[in-house]
Amino acid sequence: MKSSQTKPVIEERRALFERFIREIAKYPFLLESDECRAFFHMEEEVTEILKKSPMQTPIDSLEKYRVVFPKVNEEHTEEEISEMIEQNKLFRAFMQKSALMLEVSNLFCN
Repeated sequence: MKSSQTKPVIEERRALFERFIREIAKYPFLLESDECRAFFHMEEEVTEILKKSPMQTPIDSLEKYRVVFPKVNEEHTEEEISEMIEQNKLFRAFMQKSALMLEVSNLFCN
């Protein structure tokens, strides 16, 4: 890819990353998470830092969820759960498409 073509891609990624950071900053529980700390204060590769971190059990994750979202109703009907599952599937499909687009754009940047 030519330098003139690379600059807009880099600028777009910079702007999207800045937007991502601004969104994270709205939620202290995300900003103060071990994962964010590892990323923002990295002295080594993030993947290596995360490998060294203890794995959370499902109960740990649930407890963190309950602390962060104390007002969330945990009692849902089967219909509500089905709707949430459908929304989750749509979001996962969107994320998979986004990941694919990032991989494709990486090919052009390298």
